Amino acid sequence: MKNNIILTLEYNLGWRIFILSFFIFSIYFSSIFIIFYINLLMFIIGLMCCLLFTFVFLDTIFFKRVIFTKFNVIKYWSIFGKNYINKIKYKDLKIIHSKKGYVFGTLNFTEKKAGFFKRFCFFVSLTPLQDETIKQVKQILIEKEILKGDEYDWNY
Repeated sequence: MKNNIILTLEYNLGWRIFILSFFIFSIYFSSIFIIFYINLLMFIIGLMCCLLFTFVFLDTIFFKRVIFTKFNVIKYWSIFGKNYINKIKYKDLKIIHSKKGYVFGTLNFTEKKAGFFKRFCFFVSLTPLQDETIKQVKQILIEKEILKGDEYDWNY
């Protein structure tokens, strides 16, 4: 397997701490809408935001690495010492990219015929990654014919 690895993505510790503190603040702020129940719409919005921020917070804590091999993309989580793996072959891969602005951006790897869990749980935050690493990811996806190479939002 080691000779099949093309690229490994891991989070920078400083950016990971920044992201975690941002999501802690976001969870706190969205829980205010739940606690101070003004109307039903604010309660629902607060609940949805709180659940989403909690999910992304936990994913950031447990994220270990994403590995691009010759044949597939693999995401590793380490939850209380046990490793969990999510693997998608390139032929079944569909990618959604939200551009990295000043702070946040994501890569969503989805399997074309996947269930909800695989579709929802395979994303990578672009904030802790350098622009050169994102360019390498783009080049790998062009070589594997997932991207055409003319995607405007991939220009860094």
